[in-house]
Amino acid sequence: MSHLVVPRVLASTLMLPVVVAMAMLVGLLSGWVASLMLLGIDRGVTLPADRVVLRAASTLFGEWQATITDATGLPADRDLRAAVNESRTTGDTLGGAVLPDIT
Repeated sequence: MSHLVVPRVLASTLMLPVVVAMAMLVGLLSGWVASLMLLGIDRGVTLPADRVVLRAASTLFGEWQATITDATGLPADRDLRAAVNESRTTGDTLGGAVLPDIT
């Protein structure tokens, strides 16, 4: 009986990473096609060189909006600029700050 089970277990163990890789590839490609064709995202848009992230509350119900902008385009708020400078790190992490609520 083991001569029937061992090949199936071995084959499924070896093919599982291949099937997962194929599923990942299909997911990535379909997301890429959907972003280009259906959503109309422009491939020519690039991020600014000195980029920061500004977060602000967009509604009264807790949703947030993140804006990626150039550091030279920050509002002239001393506390905001200090928060952005404090959050900057090396590597691929974007520095950013939370805009104050307008109440």
